[in-house]
Amino acid sequence: MSNLAPAAVFPSLKARRKSIYVFVLFMALGFAVVDRVAPGGRHLAKVAGVDTVNYSLMPLSHASSFLFGSLFLLSWWKVRDGTKLKGWFLLGMVGGIFSICRWQDVLYLGGPILYDLFNRHPFRDFRGWLRSRAVYATGALMCWIPQIIEWKMIYGKYLTLPQGGGFIKFPPTHVPDILFSTRGSWFLWPPLIIIGIAGLVIPVTRNWRLYVPWVSIVVLELLVIGAMDEWHGRDTFGSRYMLANTPVAALGLALLLASRNQQLRCAFVGISVVCALFTSLFLVQYTMKRIPQNEPLTPTQLFQEKVQIVRVARRKPLVRGDVAALEGGDKAVVLEKLEQAPDLGEDDVALRMAIPLYLAKGDSAKANQAQVRLAAIRAARLP
Repeated sequence: MSNLAPAAVFPSLKARRKSIYVFVLFMALGFAVVDRVAPGGRHLAKVAGVDTVNYSLMPLSHASSFLFGSLFLLSWWKVRDGTKLKGWFLLGMVGGIFSICRWQDVLYLGGPILYDLFNRHPFRDFRGWLRSRAVYATGALMCWIPQIIEWKMIYGKYLTLPQGGGFIKFPPTHVPDILFSTRGSWFLWPPLIIIGIAGLVIPVTRNWRLYVPWVSIVVLELLVIGAMDEWHGRDTFGSRYMLANTPVAALGLALLLASRNQQLRCAFVGISVVCALFTSLFLVQYTMKRIPQNEPLTPTQLFQEKVQIVRVARRKPLVRGDVAALEGGDKAVVLEKLEQAPDLGEDDVALRMAIPLYLAKGDSAKANQAQVRLAAIRAARLP
């Protein structure tokens, strides 16, 4: 039995304890909000929000974005058909905080107005409508004032893109990548998102005025992010730029589970379980570095290795140990161990390391074989 202390096994756990506490709080509040909007939605939000786990432990704004996105939907749900000034001011404040978490989420501020236009609210009590929506805009602007002052001090402009000019390039050619790329996509990595969006689109035919505004906002976000060259967000689990849309997808999932047809409900529960397992295994692969990060995946990495996770878990530490040994200069031992890695499945890292070692040894035949196998792995990568 190992004598290693828990701190040695998980060296970063203590350092991340505060982040874990914040994440648990944010996720719990977010699930509670979604559940208030649509009963039963909390269970679906947990599944659809699996990709928030990875980012909650990083110094990024995604956990906050998820929380305030959920609060924004809840606040809007309560005041959507009314003109009470207090409720609309609070909605503006929540929307303002939400939109400064990730600047592209400013699009969500237009969701309530779209809903009003689709439902003809301005024509019923125009004065009350105008007053309440002006208060809504004021609440959002109050949150943006510190942000634009900060931008002015740092970048010299009140309104700007912090990433600089040319960050967004239309037309949005990367929309298919955001949805389906194996490098990190919104639909493929957490596939239950597909079901959630379908849950919003299907009711559109019955109550389109309620759901079209939010489907439209998601589409607009997709177009904006699709116009970015760095649509993938680099070392990303799933599509982190689309993470703020998770509460909307969770609402769609809740609508599907609210079906009166028991057989359909059972089918959706079964699909949810399969999708949750798929994404959970994906998260294991990613966090334990069992798959390449920031690179497209092969079909084997995408599907087969999820059911062979134990085998992959044995192979990757072997390769990482070889990297450490290579830095120590023991090339013969490294090469011997690298040759054992394919017995546990092909590994592109092992092959890339082995090729120069074979050449240094003068074994060009084995170096050529390794190059052919490496080329085959690269050729098998999906988009």
